[in-house]
Amino acid sequence: MASSQTTPAAPNNATQVVILPRITVQHDISTVIADVRDGTVADGWEDVWVSCYQEGKQSVHGKVTISRANTGVTFESRDGIAWHGTSTAEFRVACPALGIPAKPIRLPKHVYTLSDPQKPKKITAFDVSPDGRLYATGHDDGSIFITYTGLGSTSSSASPTSTRRIGTPHLSTTLSLAFFPSSTVLLSTSSDLSLRIHDANLSVADTTTSHPLNTVRTLQAHTAGVTAAAIVERGRNVLSFSRDATARLWDVGGTKEIVGRRWRAPRGSPVLCGCIGEAWREGSVPGDGTTGVTLDGEVGTAGKVVFVGLQNGTVRGYELATGHARFFSSGVDPSLTNSKTAPVDSICYSSETGVLVAGRRDGIVMLWNLNASPRSTANGTNQDDELDWTPTLVFKRNGAGIEGLAFGPVPTSDELPTGPLPSIIIGAEDGAVCRVGLDADGKPVLIEEFIGVEAGDGIRVVKALVVDERNTIWSAGDDGCVRRY
Repeated sequence: MASSQTTPAAPNNATQVVILPRITVQHDISTVIADVRDGTVADGWEDVWVSCYQEGKQSVHGKVTISRANTGVTFESRDGIAWHGTSTAEFRVACPALGIPAKPIRLPKHVYTLSDPQKPKKITAFDVSPDGRLYATGHDDGSIFITYTGLGSTSSSASPTSTRRIGTPHLSTTLSLAFFPSSTVLLSTSSDLSLRIHDANLSVADTTTSHPLNTVRTLQAHTAGVTAAAIVERGRNVLSFSRDATARLWDVGGTKEIVGRRWRAPRGSPVLCGCIGEAWREGSVPGDGTTGVTLDGEVGTAGKVVFVGLQNGTVRGYELATGHARFFSSGVDPSLTNSKTAPVDSICYSSETGVLVAGRRDGIVMLWNLNASPRSTANGTNQDDELDWTPTLVFKRNGAGIEGLAFGPVPTSDELPTGPLPSIIIGAEDGAVCRVGLDADGKPVLIEEFIGVEAGDGIRVVKALVVDERNTIWSAGDDGCVRRY
């Protein structure tokens, strides 16, 4: 997504938890609109519910009456809800009682369903190929599906509903998936302690046949489930994160761990998520540009930083090529949340802007502007690796765990008049997907809601990708569906 080297002004540190609103809409509103428009509803109209929430305030539950008209359908809202727009591109909801201005409500452009809707196959892992042609889903039985999206170079020839590769390479839950930059190779991790690499190369000409998944490499050394993985540059090395409290670097060609680059979390806290990127600014990874001895099989690690979210609620960062600590945050001051800390289940990092975002199991989202954030020494030592980086800002919507984070498109001037910082896509355990941006004062603002998921069907992964010069947002979760917005 487009981004910039600059960030908007931000407070020196988080002195409060900002509470953002949440807007929910009946998940099958698209079906209701179609039924009313096509005349299949006997009375010519039907109600759908719309609810607005702001933690600490009385929620508002309203209705929108959808009626058939000569030109299609009309919308009439009541009970504290204001509905705007008559087409899917224009839908907005406001709630004056909660001070919520009109916010866009996005319906899915396409819903991909791989299993029987009556017996959904829960999605535990998901990714979209960099070229936008393919998506992959992983499931709790260890299976993996690779399927055409119907976008990119396959848009005119391949059906987005025809499965291309199917297999069950893992003995238990598939926990993460990541396409290599080539879009033809897929990396998976699992609670069975392994990473596996698969051939995802599909023929555009072959649009009718499903093929077995071909696993070409198996990487094993972890002693607990492998929760996530990242690909280093073109993929000669990959990085894995595990509940065994380690992050490990692998030589893919040699099918072996590069043991000298193993990182271990202090106090043995399980690693629940991780990401990799370039150093956030010159000097943040000190030295003269060299990293000393390059180990056998090590490629492209110089200048890279790795961030991990831990079971104990802390976030740490280290230099990939040396293992030297570069970041530590104990997270949110417990006095701001009136609760103990919670595990960090999701994380994302932008090298270009120096922004790090992490999501906790209690619904808290923490953001650090690494180019500007001061570090508190109140609870640390004089050693750089133990200085505590206070989050620049902290926000939440409710107590639903944050399972998915991704950087989205830069807000337009109509959406949010501020500096060109990428927005944040957030997927939660309660089925909510939203997009948040920062205003000119560095405060978080809800930009839009993505609907279509029934309440309680947890979102496990969100992705943002430019395909055919269009911004696309993706979500996948417990109801077994992938949604593209």
